Amino acid sequence: MAHRWSAVTGEHEYTRWGFRDLIRHRAVDVVQPDLMGAGGFSEALRIASLASAFDVPVVPHAGGIYSYQFAMTQPGVPFVEYCITSPKGEEIISVFGDMFEGEPLPLDGTITLSDAPGWGLKLNRGAVQMRRFTA
Repeated sequence: MAHRWSAVTGEHEYTRWGFRDLIRHRAVDVVQPDLMGAGGFSEALRIASLASAFDVPVVPHAGGIYSYQFAMTQPGVPFVEYCITSPKGEEIISVFGDMFEGEPLPLDGTITLSDAPGWGLKLNRGAVQMRRFTA
């Protein structure tokens, strides 16, 4: 019985044309676009459409609110990769740290999204240091 290795890639591919070549040449079994690097939500929708045409699942890379919202809109996304940040191994810290209020955290393998505006996040102004640069 031969073992079939799965090829999963895409976190360093930034265009639909690159994903097209990977999919068309059957060089990948699962595509993992990083929404913050691959042109955002609109480009991720184009990549997902292309993957769907070839029955290739999409699993967004690294997580973050954009990936969660994207996954909720796509039937070809079985789950989202979540990179857990837990400095002491006791608690899970938000992907963006304390920059936002309302960032969803996983609980028992599930993330519940808010329907509030602005991706469900609110900027925590106290956590952001503004700097003025002069030339």
